Amino acid sequence: MLKLEFRQIWQRIALAFGAVLTLALPLSAHAAVQGIGVSPTSVDLKVNPGSGYSGNITVINDGENDVNYKIFAADYRVNDESYVGNFSSSKAAANVSPVSWFTLPVGTFTVKSRTQSSFGYTINVPPTATVGGHYGALFIETVHPAGKGGAFLSRVERIATRFFLTV
Repeated sequence: MLKLEFRQIWQRIALAFGAVLTLALPLSAHAAVQGIGVSPTSVDLKVNPGSGYSGNITVINDGENDVNYKIFAADYRVNDESYVGNFSSSKAAANVSPVSWFTLPVGTFTVKSRTQSSFGYTINVPPTATVGGHYGALFIETVHPAGKGGAFLSRVERIATRFFLTV
């Protein structure tokens, strides 16, 4: 009787251990190190109304897998005296919002594992730009391939170069 109970307990432990391994192994295959970086992290420019500026940003992949990403611009502003940062797609007029000043590559791009790649951008300051500080960011955001069958959970990484433009 005691041997039978011991055997049943051991079978349950083995079954539970097998279930844990079955669930954990597929996750470890997707747990490879992924990390992206950007350089420069900040750009501070003095620009004149009606002028243009061109530059490059480098996307760095120090992870084990290739990374697909997209590029987009957003305004940056702080909220009241708390200075909590707020990035947004602006609905502000072009003379105030630098989002519309950027010309960026369109599409999805790939940076191979343990390499880096650069992309060019252009800033065209409108002749009607208001004098003062204009703040924005160029974001690099990872794009994962669409999942097939079942439920999928993907982590999106986003990193930015902040722009401080003084007109």
